[in-house]
Amino acid sequence: MFTIDLPPASDGKRRQMNRRGFVSQQAAQAAETEARRSYARADLAADGSLAAELAVWLRERELDVQQTTLGNYRDIVNCYIVPDLGSRQVYALSKRTIHDFYMTLLKRGSKRGTPLSRTTVRTVHRVLMKALKDLRIAVDGVREPRKEDRETQGRKGVWTAEQAAQFLVHQADHRLYAAWVLAIVAGLRRGELLGLKWDRVDLDGGALAIYWQRTTTSRDSAIEKAPRARASAPWPSGPPR
Repeated sequence: MFTIDLPPASDGKRRQMNRRGFVSQQAAQAAETEARRSYARADLAADGSLAAELAVWLRERELDVQQTTLGNYRDIVNCYIVPDLGSRQVYALSKRTIHDFYMTLLKRGSKRGTPLSRTTVRTVHRVLMKALKDLRIAVDGVREPRKEDRETQGRKGVWTAEQAAQFLVHQADHRLYAAWVLAIVAGLRRGELLGLKWDRVDLDGGALAIYWQRTTTSRDSAIEKAPRARASAPWPSGPPR
């Protein structure tokens, strides 16, 4: 194990970083050296907690990411990361701590205490790793969580052409039928469907143009912006009737 002293907290209390469980003295010394280097590179927030550091990180991201991306970052940080890891000192984080955090999310990470999907946990991992990288805080050996059961390893099911056609037949009288057709046949995303305007739809010519997508931020406000890639999507055999 090793222990290093950190600058005092805002109330003057002594702070230390303790890490243990190394297989040898050499491994502990190497980890201590890297921790001191990481500490020297970073500019710690008021109390040095992960919650405080992530709050600073989110404020800085307001300058270089879109509103929707920032909203997603806020949701991930505030819903998943801060409740479990927020009170920890950033340099008390370890590979084991973060892996245990991921396993907790896989078992009971939702607001209702039910398991989170592997996809969601992977997203949490990417956001946390990006934040730590931007904050210049290194946690060696942290990889994406792994779980060997089929439920977390498998991909989400994808409909066959026959299943998609069966769904459209079943939904023929639904008020959102046109949206389902556009999503399945033309591959429109949800935000692109919401942003589609009548002056961009040519029913006689069997074509439409995607210029905007409509989405919401974490603060429940709707915004419109350009889609990821502008394109036109003609119907393969004329528009649906």
